[in-house]
Amino acid sequence: MAKHINADRRRIMKRLGAASIALPFYDLLLGNGTARAACSGNTARRVLFFYHPNGLQLNDWWASGSGNLTLGNSLQPLQNYASQMVYFEGLHVIHADSQGHENGVKAGLCGNMDSSNRSIDVELHEWIKQSVPAHQHIYSGVGLPGTVSDHQYVSYSGPGQVNNALINSPKAQWESVFGNVDTDPGPDKSIIDVHRAELQDLQARLGAVEQKKLDRHLESLRDVENRLGLSIGDCSVMTQPSVDVYQTNDAHIVPEAMDLQMDIIFQAMACGLSRVATLQFGFHTTDMNMKFPGSEMEANPDVRREYHGASHENSLIFSQMKKWEMMKLARFLEQLANTPEPDSSCDGSMLDNTIVYVFSEVGNGPAHDYQDCRHLLIGGAGGAWSTGRVLNAGENRHSRNLVAIAHAMGHTGIASDFGGWGSGTMPGLF
Repeated sequence: MAKHINADRRRIMKRLGAASIALPFYDLLLGNGTARAACSGNTARRVLFFYHPNGLQLNDWWASGSGNLTLGNSLQPLQNYASQMVYFEGLHVIHADSQGHENGVKAGLCGNMDSSNRSIDVELHEWIKQSVPAHQHIYSGVGLPGTVSDHQYVSYSGPGQVNNALINSPKAQWESVFGNVDTDPGPDKSIIDVHRAELQDLQARLGAVEQKKLDRHLESLRDVENRLGLSIGDCSVMTQPSVDVYQTNDAHIVPEAMDLQMDIIFQAMACGLSRVATLQFGFHTTDMNMKFPGSEMEANPDVRREYHGASHENSLIFSQMKKWEMMKLARFLEQLANTPEPDSSCDGSMLDNTIVYVFSEVGNGPAHDYQDCRHLLIGGAGGAWSTGRVLNAGENRHSRNLVAIAHAMGHTGIASDFGGWGSGTMPGLF
């Protein structure tokens, strides 16, 4: 059940910090124009990196046509969002003469199998945080072991340094994002005063005209505070989940945990806490015992289908697994699509202004194919590129997609050869 912040806004808004009461003015520092121009200028507001392991079953993971694409069986749950999809074929993730699952995972968000730079999710987070100190990068795990080995991470905080911010527990992730709200500034203390120093720092970095606008903005907010006795903002946050750290063999809890982690990411984005999130489902060569709804494993508890084994031994089960993953992702996309964009400077829904990058370390799982990976870009991306199409990457490396995502978010200062393979964004995407 969700709880509305109306009755408890002060504590949440103190958690958000100055960014919560002056977000449009922080946005001015993120790009080369006003906050409104950031959306009307074809810029995405947020991004989710969604990792699924062991590739795909190519016979059921395909897209064709243009506009409202026709999708294969494993992708059917995403059919409602096919018109907001770019489906890649001919995309290379391989970066050496030979490459295993482990190297492909390292390359996923770093662009190369040596993880010789920090990953793109961390890069974007650090870039945004320069102007929005309250920004959080959410790195969530589902179906991971209690202790995650270095070669199982997809996010890297620096060259060769795994991102230890990974949280494999909905309960702990909620606490990380929405917790620490027990230090209420009190009914007689203004949220504006609590964050006065940070707001003054922001004001010093704005031009004269925008400084005056910020003054008027804060005066207006203080007036509302005085009249209502509440801080500014209206957001809904779920109650803290009870699901805590779990092992991969707790297969029955995985579906619930997947939903909870996605709910936390969605609500953090809707409330302005985060614009960059990474969701890692499982890990390469996982032996997780999948018991997804409608499967033979659910009907017969004695049947065991280990994830990686099925990718090589049972194409039907493997395709069902992929379809189940996309069903979970579709639930998240539905939340975005049904929520008006909270940034008043942008039009449309949250999905219209979001990028969801769906990737795995290999393409066709049974063949360990690294030279025809079928990654997906889903969401309107703020109009950064046209959607509803199949794009042949022409053997370009997927690292150029990572550069493209950064550009779509407004981070055009990123190295054009991020990851070390190719220069610039993916040809034909923009």
